[in-house]
Amino acid sequence: MAAAKRINEAATWLRSGQAPVERVADVARALALLSGELDLTPDLLEPALGEDLELALAAQAADTDAIDLLLLLRDHGGSKAGAKLARKALFGARQRGLQVPEKLVARSAVSLARKPDPLPCYCSSFDSTGGQIIVLGGWSPEDGPNAMIAFLSDRTGLETASWFPGMSRTRQRQVLDDLAQRFTGLTVEVGARFAVGRIRWALDVADKLGRSIEGDVAVLRRLVEDVVPIAEIELNLDPSDEARVDERIAASAAMADVSCFQRWLPLGERPASRLLNGLDKEPWLRDPAVVDDDLNDKLVALRTRLLLDTIDDAERLRMAVRLELTGWLLARGGQRETALTAISLARAVRTSEQPLAELPFFAHSLEIAVPVEELLRYVAEVREREEAAASNKTTPA
Repeated sequence: MAAAKRINEAATWLRSGQAPVERVADVARALALLSGELDLTPDLLEPALGEDLELALAAQAADTDAIDLLLLLRDHGGSKAGAKLARKALFGARQRGLQVPEKLVARSAVSLARKPDPLPCYCSSFDSTGGQIIVLGGWSPEDGPNAMIAFLSDRTGLETASWFPGMSRTRQRQVLDDLAQRFTGLTVEVGARFAVGRIRWALDVADKLGRSIEGDVAVLRRLVEDVVPIAEIELNLDPSDEARVDERIAASAAMADVSCFQRWLPLGERPASRLLNGLDKEPWLRDPAVVDDDLNDKLVALRTRLLLDTIDDAERLRMAVRLELTGWLLARGGQRETALTAISLARAVRTSEQPLAELPFFAHSLEIAVPVEELLRYVAEVREREEAAASNKTTPA
């Protein structure tokens, strides 16, 4: 009974591509044998896969009439039970009229460097802190399909690195879906060179700052060795789009409603509370003579001063890079117009010639974060309390 359970577990590993860490290399080798892409030679079964895995492998080979693999297991497998199952399957194949040679036809050995396609790589857009998620997919004979999931900050570099050997495509998709529930931005598939380059850049930033990194750092350093870091990308617009840069900047307010740009501004924690604290210190707050348009203008100016004017040139440059990288990701995701708007806006953000508050995207994002209506209600509440207090003082006992 216990033996049957082990064989069923091995069959599950072959179906899912997932296995315990100590068996990942054997399962990867078995999957390569099943792929039909290798010239089958006896050295591929050295060291032995183990009886449970050879039996599961023979069963799958029988189901798919993989005659050469059955011959290999019959004559060169390390398990007597596996060889017996292979002989039985070959006999059945002959009974069904299939051509079964007496022995495996010798072919030239093939390098084990040949491997299945690696898992895909993914990259997310940025949150308000400059945080980004990178999923570096791969494959190796030792670990089979694998993935490194890294979280980085464009301010402080690499934050965490988590290594997943033996990860299947299904499991990778589940991890991405889980991340999507906690991260509302955009995540799209990217090339391995870009993914590993971003991780290497983030690692260099963290090392330069002397920061510790959580997770599987030793594995990560091995993966990014000799990799060229990617801090940003160069984007060139065609002449027709170049001519529309100003037009797209003027229409950029709509971009604040796109998921990957919601709550994107680096406003820190509780911007509304910070703004109300600053508003309490303004002398015109309690001046009933300041009303209507004048009050509205003062509130907008205060909001800009307390929330946007604190963003320095270094942060503007980081935001420009985020816009460009996110624009590139949007283009890969098929959202071309939003991508071009983000890339156009990055042009204006890179320079300090125009205040951020004059750019429609930033003005609309501020209004979403802390609506002027909310500030007007607060002013009204403060003034009502002041009037009530004054009235109580002048009312005779």
